[in-house]
Amino acid sequence: MAKWFKAINIAGLLLVLTVNGLANYLPLNGRSTGEISDLYPVLFTPAAYVFSIWGVIYLFLIGFVIYQAFHRQASNPFLACIGGLFALTCVFNSLWIFAWHYDLISLSVIIMLALLFTLMLIYARLEQVHKPGKRGDRWLVRIPFSIYLAWISVATIANISVALYRAGWTGQPFGPEIWTLIMLAAATLLAAYFIIQKRDILFGLVFVWALVGIGIRQSGIFWVQWVSWIAAMYLLALIIRAIYHRSPSIRPF
Repeated sequence: MAKWFKAINIAGLLLVLTVNGLANYLPLNGRSTGEISDLYPVLFTPAAYVFSIWGVIYLFLIGFVIYQAFHRQASNPFLACIGGLFALTCVFNSLWIFAWHYDLISLSVIIMLALLFTLMLIYARLEQVHKPGKRGDRWLVRIPFSIYLAWISVATIANISVALYRAGWTGQPFGPEIWTLIMLAAATLLAAYFIIQKRDILFGLVFVWALVGIGIRQSGIFWVQWVSWIAAMYLLALIIRAIYHRSPSIRPF
């Protein structure tokens, strides 16, 4: 990886950590990120504790930027295929915070989709590297981006739901509950695809975490609560099966 890629990746992470910190410390536009989310009662939103996953994501990303900064990683193909794409994700992440806090919800969806696409590109490039991965490559490159992509996939569904609610659409002609069940089914199928086809257990675990949180938050809505929990149990069963039948072709991360 080129030195300037390493530098912009470090700068990108510092940017996103600073913006996210100030967004809730100041907070930006007088409201925290969670307070804005509470303004839009979409049923796909999980319980507040679920968002603590950002702490895990950022810890892994800090590990990634430190790992990629070492001189001996200059020729590491896992890092070379990422290049400056990580810095681009940081820019999109920071822009999303501003769009969200200043109530530019439609713009926030566009930015979120750009972030999702960039993470998908990183994930796809990492898959194309045919090289026995070192422990550092697994824990500080593959795992961070697997978790990050999974969570942004969940966040994108929630963000689109908020934008539709803001535009006045609440699931017609189905109604909000049926529409939420459709989204839960789509999220479950996406996670199942990554578990079965990509052998990515951590991707699936992030969705289990989110689905359980949705069930807890929507405890007063019978079908949303129980479908969320059943979907989480289904994904967990797929994960256990993948671990139990683990073979050289199965990549747990």
